[in-house]
This record gives sequence, C-alpha cells and structure tokens, in this order.
Amino acid sequence: MGDKICKTKGKTEGVKLTDRWPDRPGWEVLANTIETLAKACGGSAQCHKKYEYLSVSLETNGVSEAQVGALRTLAELVEQVSDAEDHGAQSTVHWVRRVLATQ
Repeated sequence: MGDKICKTKGKTEGVKLTDRWPDRPGWEVLANTIETLAKACGGSAQCHKKYEYLSVSLETNGVSEAQVGALRTLAELVEQVSDAEDHGAQSTVHWVRRVLATQ
C-alpha cells in the first residue's frame, strides 16, 4: 500500500499572522516573541489589544524565579513599545519601534 498525499487544505492556510492587528505594525513581532519565550521557559503568555497598547498576561506556574523576572521585564517592554504615545526620538521605545517598522 503506497503513501497517500492529503489533498485537503488546512484551515489556517493563507491566513497571515499580521491579520490579528492590521492597524498596529510591529505588534505581531512583539506578541510572537513574548509568547515564544514564555513557552520556552515552561509558561505561557497571551497578548491582547488594550486601548492603544498591547497587554501581556503571563502564566508562570513552575517557572524559575529568574525566568519569571525576565519574562515580566520583557512583558513590560512589550507593553511600552506597543503604546501609541510618543516617547521621544532618543528613547529605547522609539528605537525598538523604528527597528520593528523596518522589518
């Protein structure tokens, strides 16, 4: 019996990740980064649009104290970078936004 090739298309085929927040360039990169890092540490992160910024919720049961601290710091940075408020051309937030916009 030979191998069969599945000809059905997956439900997510053709769906772009950036469709989640099309009006917020860079948010998908930020969300994927914190979600991937949290998962790698044994926890989880969920990102949601809240007002004019990206809100990050962390689940860190069973994650080491050092990893929890690092994830919380990154979650705070994600929220600051996604905030629509202008932080000035010399700020870290401005630099990260510029880097995300060029990707």
